[in-house]
Amino acid sequence: MFVWERGGKVWIVQDGVKSASPFLDLSEEVGGWRDFGLLGFCFHPGFQTNGYVYLLYVVDHHHLKYFGMPNYDPNADEYFVATIGRITRYTARASDGFRSVDPASRKILLGESITNGFPILHQSHGVGTILFGADGSLLVSCGDGASYSSTDIGSATETYYAQALTEGIIRTNENVGAYRSQMVNSLNGKILRLDPETGDGILGNPFYDPAYPRRPGPGCGRWACGTRAAWRCAPAPAAATWPMRIPGCSTSATSVGGLGKTCTCARGPARTLAGQASRGSTCSRPTTTATSRTRTPPIRSIPRLAVSRFSTSVT
Repeated sequence: MFVWERGGKVWIVQDGVKSASPFLDLSEEVGGWRDFGLLGFCFHPGFQTNGYVYLLYVVDHHHLKYFGMPNYDPNADEYFVATIGRITRYTARASDGFRSVDPASRKILLGESITNGFPILHQSHGVGTILFGADGSLLVSCGDGASYSSTDIGSATETYYAQALTEGIIRTNENVGAYRSQMVNSLNGKILRLDPETGDGILGNPFYDPAYPRRPGPGCGRWACGTRAAWRCAPAPAAATWPMRIPGCSTSATSVGGLGKTCTCARGPARTLAGQASRGSTCSRPTTTATSRTRTPPIRSIPRLAVSRFSTSVT
């Protein structure tokens, strides 16, 4: 059994005994603060042949800005600032039965630099789940990166938007708070469907254009948009839906109804961006009431799970 910690370490546990050293240690790179850290870990379907493991995490800002530079300090952390989420692949060694990782095999699939990762602008609503679909595609969820304590339509004072703009974490047109989830050319508020070899979007995605495989192209990796905080997701075997665990809501909405559908758990007035329809569910604590013409109820709701948001994740 493989067990991963929010702080960035992955362990092998056999017969109830944890390995003496971690299978993989990214604690120097991972920013484990508030709702963030190493939140996603999965194996390639061909793991026993290729040894591929995939990790989804928030990068510590000090590491993001200064790694490889003279002023980098491996013991330094920078929390409560804007940063990015990242997808990285490593290869386990076949020589020891896939019980250790070759550090030289590291490959960043998304978030290679400060300008092309998942924008993290507040203390929650960041990266969530990474897993493989039945077709071999890599599925990844990310929240809107917006504030959970106000109606964030951009420039919310409690967020880190100004720093994010200065450092290129978001573009000027992305300073719209929770409404980034409705922008097809923003990574926030999306479920992505990616090529596990390259991190690019793939044929069959609703906005796929081979000329723009990544941001800021027209949403090539986007499979569904409008997620408020898609923290934990799982595919339903009998349907093209994703049950989503949404922190801060009294229910968890299953509202991704197939390819290209939208779902949202957002506070604030209904709004569209660049002619995109505003569709999805409403949060249990909205600050304004959306009408039936501006919001479509979720296709299914399930009770909130009694799971700590900061518990160790196991697969």
